[in-house]
Amino acid sequence: MLKLLNFRCTRCSEAGAQSDQFILHINIRLSDSRVTVMSGGEAVAEHARLRGRKGQYSTLVEHMPPAHAAMDSPWSPERFSSWAHRVGPETGEAIDRLLDSRPVVEQAFVPARNILGLSKSYSPQLLERACARANALGAAPSYTALKNAVLAIRAADADARASGPGARPPEGGLVDRAKSAGRLRGADAYRRGGEAAC
Repeated sequence: MLKLLNFRCTRCSEAGAQSDQFILHINIRLSDSRVTVMSGGEAVAEHARLRGRKGQYSTLVEHMPPAHAAMDSPWSPERFSSWAHRVGPETGEAIDRLLDSRPVVEQAFVPARNILGLSKSYSPQLLERACARANALGAAPSYTALKNAVLAIRAADADARASGPGARPPEGGLVDRAKSAGRLRGADAYRRGGEAAC
C-alpha cells in the first residue's frame, strides 16, 4: 500500500519562526502481525499490528519525545492514588489497578480523573460501593462501568426506600421493578376460553 504524507515543520531562529513543508513518500506494508513503514526501499519503523477493538492504540516509550517522557505535570500516580484512598479503600484499590493496567501510566490519568469525579457528581459512598463491585470482578475499572454501577446502586436504594423501611435488596442482586410498578398481570389475563376478557 502506498501512502503520501505531508509534514509541516516550524523552525525557530532569532529572526523569527519560519515554516517549511516536507513531502515524504513512504510505503506501508501490512501483514497479519506486523506494520512496516518503508522510505526509499528501507524499513524506517516496524510495529506489531493491533487486533481487536476499533480505535485502540499503543505507545512505545522510546518513541516519546524527551519533553513528553519527563512531563512536569501536576498529575502523578501518587496524586490519583491518594485521592482515591481518601474516597475509600475499595476506590483506592480500583484506581491502583487502573493505573497499573496501562503500559504508559499517563494514559490512565484521564480515566482516573473521570472515575474520581463520580464522587463529586454523586457521592463518595456510591462510588465506593460501585468500586467494591468492580473489584469483586477483578478487571481494571472503566468510567462507563462504574457510572452504570453507581446509577444502578442509586436506583436500587431508591426502590428499597420506596418499598418500605428495612426492605433492602441484596447487594449486587437484580431488582424487579415491574412488581412495584403495578404493571404485572397474572396468568389469568392470558387465558382463552369462557372466562371474561381483561
